[in-house]
Amino acid sequence: MLFCIEGIDGAGKTIQAGLLESKLKKEGIDAVLTKEPTDGYVGMLLRKALSGEIKLDNMTVQLLFTADRNEHVTAFKKEIESLSKVVITDRYYPSTIAYGSAMGLRLEYIKMLNSIFPKPNALFILDISPELSAQRIRSRGNTKEITEDIGFLSKVRAAYKANFPDSIIIDASRSINEISEEIFRKSMEIIHR
Repeated sequence: MLFCIEGIDGAGKTIQAGLLESKLKKEGIDAVLTKEPTDGYVGMLLRKALSGEIKLDNMTVQLLFTADRNEHVTAFKKEIESLSKVVITDRYYPSTIAYGSAMGLRLEYIKMLNSIFPKPNALFILDISPELSAQRIRSRGNTKEITEDIGFLSKVRAAYKANFPDSIIIDASRSINEISEEIFRKSMEIIHR
């Protein structure tokens, strides 16, 4: 099974993905946590592009995300196809679609490129305002990535909602524990269907 945690930058994806893995394991469910971009060669190149260390065209960045995803899915293919294991990914192809769309790239082309990847059994979108997102990003003390602009994050948020109407929207403005409990409860419902 594949569970995907998505949302704009600063929504709390990494924290929530880790908490979900821990909670599922406590319930005796075989869970594994992963992320995009990966720690592979293409993923490292992407991190350099996102930090501004290297300059790449927006389409090149999205194509690299798709290449990194191919490596990612290949590495976890057996686990994703298994009904007895849950792969939790911090970002997946919805990010490429939402961010690429917000960058003004051809949406149908991006969707086509990502249509080869397995659909998640659960797509959780952590929804927060771009203003709260920016506040959280600043509080982390991270260097500003190219995607951390309020206007841009507004477009990404709208793209998530427009392109993934069947996703599970989670109000991520609440406390970490409240968010975690809701994701866990909904995850257990999906696992036990």
